[in-house]
Amino acid sequence: MREWRELRLYFRALADVRRLRMVAILAASGEVGVKDLCLQLRASQPLVSWHLRVLTRCGLVATRRQGRQVFCSLNRDAFSAYQTRLAQMLDDRGLENEGVSREDVGQFVGATPPVSAGL
Repeated sequence: MREWRELRLYFRALADVRRLRMVAILAASGEVGVKDLCLQLRASQPLVSWHLRVLTRCGLVATRRQGRQVFCSLNRDAFSAYQTRLAQMLDDRGLENEGVSREDVGQFVGATPPVSAGL
């Protein structure tokens, strides 16, 4: 079940459009300062730092401090590790090892997601 929690953090971190844009910027640029990231995203520093914290907590972004500046970079190894975990869990054997039967998964396939009142 620990794997499930880690994957949930991964997908929750990537569920926000602004965080996806941050990941795209970091993937294209390598290492970027938080100030430059704020300018590219047209967002305040506290908001960008909050989103970076979410990405850092699940290991997708690494940060480095140099004086008062913070630089961040994409952790590509973490991305591939999460994708490998997901592939293993979706494999029939991986689901059986987690105690999830094919019938349990089948009940969610084709189910309509709940509609949020805020949308």
